[in-house]
Amino acid sequence: MNALVLQLGGLRPGAAFPDIEWLVANGWTVTLAVSLLPDAARVPPGVKVVEVSDIEQITALWRAERFFVLAGPSGAMRKLRALVTKLGGIRGLGRPARAVCVVVISLHAFQYRVSRGLHHRWMAGPYRLIRPLLLWRLLRRSALDELLATKPDLVVCADRDAVSTAWHIARQYPGVEVTYGVNRVRPIGVSVPQPVSA
Repeated sequence: MNALVLQLGGLRPGAAFPDIEWLVANGWTVTLAVSLLPDAARVPPGVKVVEVSDIEQITALWRAERFFVLAGPSGAMRKLRALVTKLGGIRGLGRPARAVCVVVISLHAFQYRVSRGLHHRWMAGPYRLIRPLLLWRLLRRSALDELLATKPDLVVCADRDAVSTAWHIARQYPGVEVTYGVNRVRPIGVSVPQPVSA
């Protein structure tokens, strides 16, 4: 039996390891799709790992936010600072350039704080809501064939960012069981009887 464990959030990279260990101990073949796996993480033996962080970082939305909020303003401030420093070397402009340089340094520090604040607001706010759907679209385009090379019998969502992807996989494969963690009490593969409406 094949299991696909989706851990697409970046906060706790080893959160799914207890479920994976239990699945491997019970004879399951496990594929772990993880957004970012630290080098020190000890993946249980026999688990196929698919890292998907690089596909998120090549999207236009990710790169545009990084450029317009972080890299662009910081680069402009560095160029302005270099220009003021060069003007300080010109005879007669040294004293005014040093006075302006203090203002430019303060402005650069302010720009850095504002850029970081906007970046964190974006990541904690709108992007947090968009990310699960964006990840599904990216996975469907580039890594879904690798994840579904062996049709899974069970899909385990290890975090909230994996729910959207698991839902879409369940729509493509109606017989797949999708859970938000391994239920170690009820045998997997046994469906719960549904109440009959009268």
